[in-house]
Amino acid sequence: MNHNWNVYKVFKNGKRAKAPIGQFVCEGDDVEALSFFNESVKENFSGKNRGTDFAILRADLPQERIAEKNNLEEEKNLRNRSIVLGRLLRAEGITHKRRVAAALMLTKETDWKWQWCAAEAGTHKYIGGLSQKFNNHTEAVTWLEDQIASMG
Repeated sequence: MNHNWNVYKVFKNGKRAKAPIGQFVCEGDDVEALSFFNESVKENFSGKNRGTDFAILRADLPQERIAEKNNLEEEKNLRNRSIVLGRLLRAEGITHKRRVAAALMLTKETDWKWQWCAAEAGTHKYIGGLSQKFNNHTEAVTWLEDQIASMG
């Protein structure tokens, strides 16, 4: 069965271009399509592009880049973290003349234990605690993850 295959340039840093630079039709699976691309399609490229790395993906399958998929998940996690920490800031009623940010801190003010805190955004100067104190970083991160999970 013939399939359309999208051709993407792969940059020197290993990332794949967002948009395909071309498309070809080939019968067979990934291995056969790659072989066809290298032997028949790539030879028609300019000399400059023949030495470039390419990725091919079947056009009828998702074209999402792995980095994009990871970034979307990371963005979701950061957004949820910001929501939880923002709620904690409001619940504590912390106000300050400068912009306030939430941060995980290990300072003299937290008795050298890990604690989610309100801090000055630019200087990270301690303003107040938002959570209990934790003996290690992992406990503090797990606590925040539990808060995110319970926000449901």
